Amino acid sequence: MKKILLIIAIVLCIFQMVVLATAIDIGSAATDRPSSVGDRTLIEAANPANASGILTSVEIYVAVAMTGVEIATFYSTGTNQFSTRDYVTIGNATVGHHQYDVELDVEVGDYLGMFFVTGELDRNSDAGTFYWYDNTDPRDQIPCTDAVFYKTSGETYTNSLYGTGVTGIKWNGVTITKWNGITVTKINGK
Repeated sequence: MKKILLIIAIVLCIFQMVVLATAIDIGSAATDRPSSVGDRTLIEAANPANASGILTSVEIYVAVAMTGVEIATFYSTGTNQFSTRDYVTIGNATVGHHQYDVELDVEVGDYLGMFFVTGELDRNSDAGTFYWYDNTDPRDQIPCTDAVFYKTSGETYTNSLYGTGVTGIKWNGVTITKWNGITVTKINGK
């Protein structure tokens, strides 16, 4: 009986903690931009992840209808080298703005990237930075390990690829972002 009471007391203490989830922000706004980029694996590097946790939403703005869309989080493994941390297959996307519910692992400093077989993603020339892989087949580098990407130089671009998520709660080394199907942002209303 004492063990059961001790377990109950520990559980209650854990749930009395105030745990606020931090909003995760990665990539660049998914807006209608004046130019576009064709099929390849690309990594939007203008806004790396500000925190670690789970991406729950990804947005893209499609200029020309896409097929075979995949979204991934990438981390740097060397100069212009990247590996995927996690990825999801979206499928096809029509022209315009799209938002997808996803569950992608992300760590602080990671980048958001994507691949598509056909189509074009909106982008514009400005102060942004991105990496791309399209020099050899297979052009699809999702997933990849230590793949060498090209980095934009001279003229720079911002792609319409954006993600958000939450940090969640760390429990035994695992990030918990949902409890009984509900996204965790607060415990005990705080």
